[in-house]
Amino acid sequence: MVATQPKNGMQAEASAVPTNPGVTELSKSRQRQPQENNTEKAIKEIKNLITLKLKVQQGRKQVAGVREAIGRLFSDEELAEAEAQQLLEQIDALGDYIKLRQQYRLAREKARPALALLEESEISEDEILEFN
Repeated sequence: MVATQPKNGMQAEASAVPTNPGVTELSKSRQRQPQENNTEKAIKEIKNLITLKLKVQQGRKQVAGVREAIGRLFSDEELAEAEAQQLLEQIDALGDYIKLRQQYRLAREKARPALALLEESEISEDEILEFN
């Protein structure tokens, strides 16, 4: 709040009218959104890890012959233009695969606490029997 000085010398507080009402509305709408709880976050992390693992496996198949093809570049063998074009595509796929593996490693580290949380929250058979 901003203090103003009226003519009588006493300080009065200015009304709390926001200078930008759109900002206030935006902050209220943010507050209304439900927060993810730890279990929901853990499940989301595990799902992300599954998706990335499948992509890494698929990418591994795509770049399987790249090492051999790159080896041909260092030999005295002739390289046809079609082979060179295919090699360029394989190199691009290799770059994508390397980035994907890095994402997977990060996601795996991020998902470790999530896995622990999910394991911790599992209900054992004995606990189920106690409820009956």
